[in-house]
Amino acid sequence: MKKSRIVVALLACLMAGSLAAIAQAAPGDTLGISSLVQRIFPTGAGDFKTLTTGPGEDFIVRDGAEGGTPLGTAGADRATKRTPLAYFGQLTDFQLTDEESPARVEFLDPEGGAFTASWRPSEALNAHEANEMMEQMNAFAANAPVASGDGSKPPMDFVMNTGDISDSQQYNETLWNRQLIEERGEGRHLRRVGHGAAHSRDEGVAHQAGEIGPVSLPVERGGLRDPSRE
Repeated sequence: MKKSRIVVALLACLMAGSLAAIAQAAPGDTLGISSLVQRIFPTGAGDFKTLTTGPGEDFIVRDGAEGGTPLGTAGADRATKRTPLAYFGQLTDFQLTDEESPARVEFLDPEGGAFTASWRPSEALNAHEANEMMEQMNAFAANAPVASGDGSKPPMDFVMNTGDISDSQQYNETLWNRQLIEERGEGRHLRRVGHGAAHSRDEGVAHQAGEIGPVSLPVERGGLRDPSRE
């Protein structure tokens, strides 16, 4: 083989390895990855932080010593004896907000004090965030982070939601949550724009202030996977 071909082959291998490493470390590679393997960390200087991925966090075996009375030593072979009692998921605090609602009190935000949380620009993206949370839950439905003693992985029994899903307890917010959770399938969009057919653009404070662009993008909602209905 000519020397030039060897050099090209080596460069191709190095480039492929570099691209694989970059892809593995990309902040977007989080679907179906447990925090045992990988966690998300803030990065950057100043008040505004971006997110990046970092090493996971293993379990801490508690033997009771922290309470002053050790209960014993955990067996080294305990991983081969595990029997799952239940495998379930938890979702909480969607706080899905109709940021265009006339009941909103963003106009009080400049007053400061207790009113400074009246306007949270990220609320315009709540539906997208909630949908991504459910996509993550679906990815874990048949892929439990911890295997049974025989190596098998139990299917998820159920998912519970522990509240704070509709920020202002409005009917439309509750309806959006139901659509996000229950409806699956391609082409099912959730478009949160305007109040009535006459409105065709986002009229929330975040859009008017230019903090966030066109936040009325449709959500490709996936819903929670229910094997009994498929």
